[in-house]
Amino acid sequence: MNTIKKQPQFIDWLYLIFWAIIPLIYVKSIIDYTLQPRQLFASVMILLVLFTAWKKLFGNNAFTLPVSAYAGMLVVTAIASGNAINPVESYATLSRYALVLVYLLVTTNLLRNGILQWQSLVKGIVLFAAITAIFTLVEIFQAVGSGEFLTNIYAVSATFSHKNLLSSVLLFSLPFVWIARAYLPGSWRRWSLLLLFLLIAEIFILRTRGAWLSFTLASLSVLAVYFSMGREVRDSLKFPGQKVALAGGIILVLLIGFFSASGIKTSLADTSNLDKRMVFWNHSIEMLKENPALGVGAGNWKIHFPKYGLQGTDMSVKQGITHIQRPHNDYLWVLSEGGPLSLIFYLLVFIVSLLRIRKNLKEALNPKERILELALVFGLVAFMAFSFTDFPMERVSHNLLLMSLVALVYRKMPHQDKGFVGIIPKVLVLALAAVSALVSVYRWQGEKNTVQVLNGNATRNARLMVNYTPEAINPFYNMDNFANPLRYYSSVGYLVTEQLNDSWLDIRDAYALHPNNIVVLNQMGNVLKQKKQLNEALEYYDRATEISSNFEIARLNKAEIYLNKQQFSDALAELIWMDIESQNPKFVQLMAVVLPKFLEESARTGKFLDIANGIRAQNPQTPPQYIEAYRITRRNLRRQRQVVQ
Repeated sequence: MNTIKKQPQFIDWLYLIFWAIIPLIYVKSIIDYTLQPRQLFASVMILLVLFTAWKKLFGNNAFTLPVSAYAGMLVVTAIASGNAINPVESYATLSRYALVLVYLLVTTNLLRNGILQWQSLVKGIVLFAAITAIFTLVEIFQAVGSGEFLTNIYAVSATFSHKNLLSSVLLFSLPFVWIARAYLPGSWRRWSLLLLFLLIAEIFILRTRGAWLSFTLASLSVLAVYFSMGREVRDSLKFPGQKVALAGGIILVLLIGFFSASGIKTSLADTSNLDKRMVFWNHSIEMLKENPALGVGAGNWKIHFPKYGLQGTDMSVKQGITHIQRPHNDYLWVLSEGGPLSLIFYLLVFIVSLLRIRKNLKEALNPKERILELALVFGLVAFMAFSFTDFPMERVSHNLLLMSLVALVYRKMPHQDKGFVGIIPKVLVLALAAVSALVSVYRWQGEKNTVQVLNGNATRNARLMVNYTPEAINPFYNMDNFANPLRYYSSVGYLVTEQLNDSWLDIRDAYALHPNNIVVLNQMGNVLKQKKQLNEALEYYDRATEISSNFEIARLNKAEIYLNKQQFSDALAELIWMDIESQNPKFVQLMAVVLPKFLEESARTGKFLDIANGIRAQNPQTPPQYIEAYRITRRNLRRQRQVVQ
């Protein structure tokens, strides 16, 4: 009996410590300082749980409906990834899905078999929320103390990489704190109430509109379920009207304060983020139209996205400085990467869980159990709502919070002596958790070396780019966190040192991994231009500017080739895309040579006659005068068009 008692106690402590430590797991020396470290940490934890509870973990039917549904999504997406352009990125995404699946499978069965007490799981997540909330509070005070709260609030991320990810993790922690307030004794109960108010206040201070909307929808859903119960049941719950009113008052004061500040009011009313997301969502639909059965493969959304054009994105994206990584809608993400069946399986995780909550509510024996189920409704709806405008399924901590909710839903499901039993679930968990850990280690190592590659790129240090690129590439990592193939950087390094053959081999490999990346296309053109294959170079520059019409580097490179070919009107046609006030040295240099020659050519061909006549009317004599005459002409033509409109 003593042996039997010790095992649950150890698992309880393991889960509690695991959740308390997660906010402290981050490594600043890599690019994404939380993703791989936390995936590795969670994978090792699952392996430790498996070995600790090997004999008792899967004594009965292990596969609940949510486990089966999520496994179905994983299998379908894995099959879809057979056609991925970059399979290595698929491995990374699938390994994360595998981790989430085994956490759900293990945690559900630990709860059902009585090896893990659900109160210990809740306590661990309450500690997770408390530590996160303290980090957040410190950074909020720092933002206020800086005197630039509106600007510096965007730097508040605690240990979650970004303000929006922090807001959502605070939101997803709320139901566990709510459960602790209702169930746990003594100081856990008292401190949970304070933490509950702190989390709500921080969620609204951080001004993530998706979190606000999700909080509201989740709250309304809970109220709808509450009022759908019989009057006698509602009366037994003792609805905390005073506490709800207090929370509502805090929220109202915060909202009034936000909207009374002109800068914040303007920020909240800004719809530019929604406009950009509409571009992401439309492109996701285009991907599905081209790949209607199975999508584009896990992790490959970002590779296909530029193919449909970068119009409507930020200027930094149009210039190849940053790249869009995800659609900011998890449902479209799953749909576009794994196809309709994958999305159906993913949605089933939520649907069957909500249906199970409905059954649990009917079978609840006391008010506390009903409060717990209402908290689970809040958490599931909040996650579903936030997934419409962001990407919580990418983050390990967010996914594990979701699966903890689902596991709690099935904590009392009756055992069945049929289905998959014995060794099969254990081997599955062992294999998937080990794969997740292996992929994390490789990608962590790749990111560590990529930091040096990026430093070399920033300083134009060819030696760093050439030397560290092979060190960064491994079987599970070949593209940086910004969707640039690593061979692109070594190609740039080789080109700087005039090793054209090596540069061409590397950029060709980079192109195979991401054929829609505009900086890769531009580098293809650069190498071919240096090899004097000008027509071939133009083809790649053209493809880059078809994707991003405002891609200035490619426009300048095309103009340079047309100038060498003495096609001056064609050169000007490229330079017209540039900002007329641009002080880019290459733009100024090309304009100084192109404009006089263009006037001669235009007199014969009549091309761009309005620009040519405007420049001639000013009678420029020197290169600076030609450039200023061009700028004045373009301004005048712009004003004339505005008057006509």
